[in-house]
Amino acid sequence: MNAKPISQADEVPDRPTAHSGLPTLKLSTIFAMTFGFFGVNMAFSLQSSQMSRIFSTIGANPNKLGWFFILPPLAGMVVQP
Repeated sequence: MNAKPISQADEVPDRPTAHSGLPTLKLSTIFAMTFGFFGVNMAFSLQSSQMSRIFSTIGANPNKLGWFFILPPLAGMVVQP
């Protein structure tokens, strides 16, 4: 296998270029995204605050309710990666 010499076009520049690849967002866009994520967080909190009553209604043992809240995140850490 013959190795070809590296030309000037193949080299990586030493200094960063003017465009770093990240988009520039207006402050109003950042605020809208933050406000939207806040709403999603509030909805998730309201839903999870009622889960112990829902689990109890479908017959879960009240002494074992903690397992219903700790096992899904742990399973997600094992299964997802």
